[in-house]
Amino acid sequence: MSSSAFLYKRAQGRLASRDYTTWAVGLLESGYDFPEATFLAGLSLDAELDHVEVENYFQLCAARLGLNLVPDPEIYFENYIKRICSDIVAGEVALDVWRETLSQYWIEEEIYIFCIWFDLLVDIDKFRQVIMPRHVFSEGLTLENLDEFTISLAKQFVALMEADHPNCFPFVWICLECGFVDEQTSTTVPEDWCGSQCIGPSGERRACGHCGKGWLLNMRYFKNREAFLARKIIPGSI
Repeated sequence: MSSSAFLYKRAQGRLASRDYTTWAVGLLESGYDFPEATFLAGLSLDAELDHVEVENYFQLCAARLGLNLVPDPEIYFENYIKRICSDIVAGEVALDVWRETLSQYWIEEEIYIFCIWFDLLVDIDKFRQVIMPRHVFSEGLTLENLDEFTISLAKQFVALMEADHPNCFPFVWICLECGFVDEQTSTTVPEDWCGSQCIGPSGERRACGHCGKGWLLNMRYFKNREAFLARKIIPGSI
């Protein structure tokens, strides 16, 4: 377990005493060879663990590592997700497993930005059907380049986490000319999901009524998010 995952789960209260000793063993294997880590790792040989003793030595390890421990899991959440995405890019994890796992943050916890992983799963399912889909959120995706596209999405996801965007992103339309954000419309799905309710070609974009020059881009689409990141605008800055 990585330190980012360990600290996130610790803040959530989801760790047992044995997880601490396993974490310490991982420190030693990664080259962090100092007495406190050695002692904590050595406790893994004990049949029963004293949680107070384990916690005390964890605190000593944290001090040696310069870890700033806080009780709020949200403080660690971003680093945890970024580590997952880094592992995806490096090819160190099973991509099919993590596509499913990341999408669950939308399905179960309704954290908006994770919907883009759910959208990817929906698109994959469409491509696996006999009939070729008319519209997908993940333009450029094929079953042959599935892993490559997943890596691209992981890179994009990290960039989005670091960018300024509305809380309900990607359920928004953003004009890249003036920065106007439309959060009022619920039309943020492809045409073959919502029929005649979609505005603009395939539900991807529509004219910006605010500046009259640009396009409001539907942020559910991979290519629109790429354009959003490339422009480095601050939404709602008008």
